[in-house]
Amino acid sequence: IPADPATETNVNANETKIDAIKAETALIVADTNELQVSLADGGFTDLLIDAIKAVTDALPNAGALNDLATILADTNELQISLADGGFTDLLIDAIKAETALIVADTNEVQVSLANGGFTDLLIDAIKAETALIVADTNELQVSLADGGFTDLLIDAIKAETALIVADTNELQTDWTDGGRLDNLLDAVGDPWSTALPGAYGAGEAGKIIGDNVNAPIATVDTVVDGIRTVVDAITAAGPTKVEMDAAHGLL
Repeated sequence: IPADPATETNVNANETKIDAIKAETALIVADTNELQVSLADGGFTDLLIDAIKAVTDALPNAGALNDLATILADTNELQISLADGGFTDLLIDAIKAETALIVADTNEVQVSLANGGFTDLLIDAIKAETALIVADTNELQVSLADGGFTDLLIDAIKAETALIVADTNELQTDWTDGGRLDNLLDAVGDPWSTALPGAYGAGEAGKIIGDNVNAPIATVDTVVDGIRTVVDAITAAGPTKVEMDAAHGLL
């Protein structure tokens, strides 16, 4: 699996900058060393100054001698500045110190990027996480593809939903005016005005009413009382779990 393009781009950009800094630093150090050699006794610049001094010392012109004195003063000032502890020397030392820090940081970055280094391990960890994400994504795509686990599950849910919708539509059709259930209820008739077939005595009629009317009404009253008990318990307990039993509805 390829590394993250953004991470590799940042790493490559940092390495390019580091290489440029090292190249510039090498040029600065080389120029500084060359300048010190040239100014040292017997160096190119030192010999040039000596030659100028030899010629100008013989000049009879007072103005030229004054200019020469100024040049010599500036040269002496430059030599003092370049001497150990002088301004230019301290500036060069500061540049060397900064360069040393840059080189140290560059080495640290290179060590971190090397195999097993901190940055290398971080990149490896990112690659590993990316591989897991890609694997999970591929697995999900396979599952969602035609015939996959998730696809089959969705198809099964759709099929069950279609059956529920069909049953609901059928039930609604049965309940509409003129439907199967509506006609069945119409055929039953009004229980209070429809005559019962056969002949019953006073006692038998009372028993029928007691078994089929009074008893169910009493049962309904008991159920209502049980519901009221549950409601009172819920109201008193507040938002807590209330369990039910088969007889009264409350545990």
